[in-house]
Amino acid sequence: MFPLAGLAGLPFCGRTGWNSFSSHCTTDGNILVLFAPHIGIDKNGTVGTVGKLNKTACEASIGAFNVLKQDKNESNFNNGYVDHQMDCIKHLLSPHLDSIVNSKNEMIALV
Repeated sequence: MFPLAGLAGLPFCGRTGWNSFSSHCTTDGNILVLFAPHIGIDKNGTVGTVGKLNKTACEASIGAFNVLKQDKNESNFNNGYVDHQMDCIKHLLSPHLDSIVNSKNEMIALV
């Protein structure tokens, strides 16, 4: 196994990471890549929470979503290297914000 992911299940390893990862495959071999966002569903069926404390899951996706809902201004995801992965999530999520907000269930649409 070779971990490639970061926050929200996104492959944040960059070109160098992918090259390093693929070098582990034998000549004429195959690579299977599995990745996806995750979502919590608590015992009551509430989507977006999990566990006894009702913690959010995926916290990174939900956190980015909540910041953008409050203010979609690009300054919310321009922190440079201070919080690069979260800024990327906000940047990728931003064009889809309206459709998520207008969906029947924001947490399901977010995933």
